[in-house]
Amino acid sequence: MTRPCHRTSNESDVVTLGYTTDERGVLTLARFYFQSFTKPQDQSWLNAVGHALQQFGHQDGPNIAVAVLAVVQTMRRSRMSVFQFNCAECRTCSVYVTAAERAFMSIIRAAAANNAEAAEGHAMILCEGNDTVPLVRAAFTLVQLLYPEGEARSQRYAPRTDIQEAAKVAH
Repeated sequence: MTRPCHRTSNESDVVTLGYTTDERGVLTLARFYFQSFTKPQDQSWLNAVGHALQQFGHQDGPNIAVAVLAVVQTMRRSRMSVFQFNCAECRTCSVYVTAAERAFMSIIRAAAANNAEAAEGHAMILCEGNDTVPLVRAAFTLVQLLYPEGEARSQRYAPRTDIQEAAKVAH
């Protein structure tokens, strides 16, 4: 849910959080998707796709855009209360991260560090005690796309290769 431009006491400056360029890109994509669900008439998902192409390139951007959407969607399925976020396009708001956005990004950062326990802990808070496995799995899938040269990811949350292999055989 977007709010009028003003900073609340529980928001953090993006710079002080030390997000990488890729993490800031993921946050921006997520914000566009959040806005699409809040105000569908704005069609902000189109901005997400454009941003992904611009930041991650035409080869990786579409896959990363879909992977971020998967993280957002799995969170939406588990979480019951309103998700507070800042507008991606607002010069004032976009430099701050809400507590909910910080928790969302903490899951992704934990997955990037290959720390499934931390990712699950952050997901448990964000999902309000509901099922976290799909959200953490989606975060690990996103991280695998962002950092394909990274270390092996947690097997519990690894992408479902059995489905991918079956698709290859079918073609």
